[in-house]
Amino acid sequence: YTVTDSGAYGESRMRLSDLSPVPLPTAELPEEVLIGPGVRANTAAVVSRWIEGIPLVVADPQTIAAFGEPDWPHRLLLLPEHPHADDATVAQVFTALDDSPGIVSIGSGTINDLGKRAAALAGRPYVTVGTAASMNGYASGIAAILSDGLKTTVASRPPWAIILDTEILAAAPAALTQAGLGDLLSK
Repeated sequence: YTVTDSGAYGESRMRLSDLSPVPLPTAELPEEVLIGPGVRANTAAVVSRWIEGIPLVVADPQTIAAFGEPDWPHRLLLLPEHPHADDATVAQVFTALDDSPGIVSIGSGTINDLGKRAAALAGRPYVTVGTAASMNGYASGIAAILSDGLKTTVASRPPWAIILDTEILAAAPAALTQAGLGDLLSK
C-alpha cells in the first residue's frame, strides 16, 4: 500500500507499514493512493497500471463535470443525476461492464459503492477518482447497497488505486464536505 502526496514540498511516497509500530495483518488494501493538487493529471497512467485495456468509466453528470471528460481510451456509463446505490443500479453497472477489463469510478459515495460492488462481483480491477470529501469509504472493503428496501453493507474489494485531487475536492459543494464531516463524526 503506497501513498503518494504531491504537495507543496514535492512528491513523497510512504508505505502504510512504515507508519505502523506493529506488523499489519495481511488484508486487501488499495495498492496506490494519490493525494494532492493536480494529481488528476496522473489518472491515465494510474489506470493503465491497474487495468489493462479499455476500462468502463462510471460517473453521473455532476461528477463527470467536476473531473472533466477522461483523456484516455474508455467506455462511459453516465448514470442519471443522483443515482442510487441499489441492487438494480449495481446490475446496470455489472451489465455495462461486459468485456471491459475493469472499472474506473469518478465520484464519491454512491458512484464509488456502485463501481466497487460491480467490480467485486465481476472479479475485475477497480480504480476510483474522488470528487468530494463527502464520505470516508473510498478505501473501504465494503459497499453500502440498498437491497430489497434495506441498506446493507456487502463485502467488496477496495479499489486498487485511489486518486484524490485536492483541487477537485475543494471545489465540491460545501454541503458535501459538511456531510463528510458528519460521516466521520458518526463513526
